[in-house]
Amino acid sequence: MSLSAKEKKRLYDIEYRKKNAERLHKRMVEYTATHKTEKAEYDKKYREKHLVKISVYHATYYAKCREKVIERVHSYYELNTEKVKSRIANYTKLHRKEANARNLACIHIPLASKCETCGSERELERHHPDYNQPLVIQTLCTSCHRRLHENSPLPEHTHGKDGEIE
Repeated sequence: MSLSAKEKKRLYDIEYRKKNAERLHKRMVEYTATHKTEKAEYDKKYREKHLVKISVYHATYYAKCREKVIERVHSYYELNTEKVKSRIANYTKLHRKEANARNLACIHIPLASKCETCGSERELERHHPDYNQPLVIQTLCTSCHRRLHENSPLPEHTHGKDGEIE
């Protein structure tokens, strides 16, 4: 069985990247450091152009690798406890009204059992439509909450019994 030129090139590229991974990573880090604004602009344009594709990828990845993602987050918190506490303290100082509303809602209002938008029973969060009314909240799943804040044009989806996107 003979491989096409395109397939040979693809296999060569894979092997090259494996052999030179460290050197290629170093070059990429150096380039990113010296071209921060260009890289940031490129990344922003890419995210805007491929918003739906990226969102679907992240939702699918999270559904498949939920425990792995949670473990990674906990590990980051353990390794960077002071950094995380500092960020939370700074956010609280800058957004006092929002922080107070969150604290009041967490203490006084239990989450509903389902997302008010799609009916999912997984990954539920509180949403404050108006921080001037801290005890008025909506219960939303992570996906619907993100869409609400981003005004994202994500495709409509339904959640199965376990909350996974179908």
